[in-house]
Amino acid sequence: MNKIKDIWYRLKLRFKFLLSYALVIVISVMTISIIAYQVSSQAINQMAVDDSRDLIEQIGLNIDKRMSELEEYVFAHYKNSGIVQLLPSDPELPADNPYVIRSGVLSFMDDFLYSRPFITTVMIRQINGDNEFIRRTGAPDTQEEMEASFDEERMKAKRGQVLWLPGSNQRIYMQRAMYNVETSALIGYISIGIEEDYLSEFYKEARGRSRGQFILLNENNELLMNSSRELQRVVDKLAAGGRLDGESTSFELKDNGEAYLFTLRSFSDGNWKLLNRIAVSELTKPAQAMKYGIIIACLLSFFAALLMAVYLSKGITGNVKLLLGSMKGVSEGRFDQLVVTKSKDEIGQLAHRFNLMTQKVNELITVVYKEKLLKEQAEHESLQFEYKALQAQMNPHFLYNTLESIQSLALLQGEKKISDMVYLLGSLLRESIRQKNDVILLREELQYVVNYLEIQQIMYDDQLEVIYELDEALLCVPVPKLILQPIVENAILHGIEKKPGKGIIHIRCFAETTEQSGGGQETPPGVLRVEVQDNGVGMEPAVVQSLLAADSGGEEGDARHTRVGIGSVNKRIKILYGASYGVMIESETAKGSLIAIRLPIVRNEEGGETP
Repeated sequence: MNKIKDIWYRLKLRFKFLLSYALVIVISVMTISIIAYQVSSQAINQMAVDDSRDLIEQIGLNIDKRMSELEEYVFAHYKNSGIVQLLPSDPELPADNPYVIRSGVLSFMDDFLYSRPFITTVMIRQINGDNEFIRRTGAPDTQEEMEASFDEERMKAKRGQVLWLPGSNQRIYMQRAMYNVETSALIGYISIGIEEDYLSEFYKEARGRSRGQFILLNENNELLMNSSRELQRVVDKLAAGGRLDGESTSFELKDNGEAYLFTLRSFSDGNWKLLNRIAVSELTKPAQAMKYGIIIACLLSFFAALLMAVYLSKGITGNVKLLLGSMKGVSEGRFDQLVVTKSKDEIGQLAHRFNLMTQKVNELITVVYKEKLLKEQAEHESLQFEYKALQAQMNPHFLYNTLESIQSLALLQGEKKISDMVYLLGSLLRESIRQKNDVILLREELQYVVNYLEIQQIMYDDQLEVIYELDEALLCVPVPKLILQPIVENAILHGIEKKPGKGIIHIRCFAETTEQSGGGQETPPGVLRVEVQDNGVGMEPAVVQSLLAADSGGEEGDARHTRVGIGSVNKRIKILYGASYGVMIESETAKGSLIAIRLPIVRNEEGGETP
């Protein structure tokens, strides 16, 4: 690093201009381009999520309708047929006429098989274990597979509801237990093989639109269509991570080095689910073209910066060379040399001043020159002071106006959360600068915390709840400025943020009761107690001691934040009011923390309250 600094110091002014201009422009262009690329990618991903949700909702409703129609048809056909009275309900009793029962079952299955073109196979298992199987002409023989797929316990648990299972040869099995409608006694089980096209035709047309893959799952997360080991591995991975438990969700997950965007929707009370998987690389292909634009823009900006720097540096350094030549002559005792420049900028003015200096060099040696120099220096410091005062006055207003412009732009773009956050941020800034006193009312201190917490609630997407329990009679009590916000911030960043689930913060203020002193002594002042309690991860005793240390700002947290402020608040209060007041911390690991502030309440003659 020192070597680089040494090289930079040795460079001529012209090369410094060249490098500075080029570096500033290239960094600016690259920053803007990268931000534009990231924003575009995020917008494309969000559009894909919304589109995928709409598609899944539409496709799922169509499939659900088909499934419901088939379930209703099966139940109606089974209910209206004579098979209910034909099949026995007691496996221990011998059948009256096995031949009649078998003929009736086969007749029922045959009528049912050819009633719908998409039904390819039908199997019925009586409660005594006898199986009857028929298939449509030309359909594959899946009798063994259907017998193996029978899960009597699951069908019993469903209590007549349908169980969907995957099959081979592009088939899906619909199974259910059969009950006697009049007696509710179990009389057997039925399994129906249907063609995948009966359900899959709804999303085949949508594949090109979504550029993704639709996956139909049953309640046990088994693939009903597109069965493959690779897909089943992905589904098992998602199920193990709890990703398939929700009713409707979207998430991004990496698999084998490739990022995928998943959208899930459950139907029929979780009996089946529709999952859409889209490769993020497919979504961001349009944004990839921006990379080449970024490279071209950077190159063009670099060469433009070089040309501009050459032109500007030539004009500046030319006049500087003339000035250096004249200075060299003056250093050799030739005070009659004048610098002639064409420019009227700072270099031209500097040359003009230099000419005046050479003409009055003899006067500057005298005491008059010294007095005049001191006077000019005082005037310069006065102007600097006025300029800094004016700048300090203008900067907050410029920042307020800028925040208001950002808020208006966010409203125009429909970004209400961003608009609310900018408005609250402006309110916080205005309040912190407006309050010039070190002591403010408790109401004003609480309002500052309310604005800060509203920003945090927007950032945490309503996963943060704030409960206020305030004694209205104490809101007019003056307190030191900015004693609550650091405590609330530490509660969020180091308590709630590290704990899964919803965070809750309680803010209370009340007066502690004090006993009256006897013997004619003065009544001791009341004590104002302000508490901030959270349900976060809590703190170890060593951390509590570190936070209350008077000379430390707190113990370091994660890479983004540090615990600062609590020690400073405690120290300020003890300096102002004494060792009996300050900050107290009660914390238990995994159960949260309670931080209390104790302040005195002194009542004056008019009945008001001052700290």
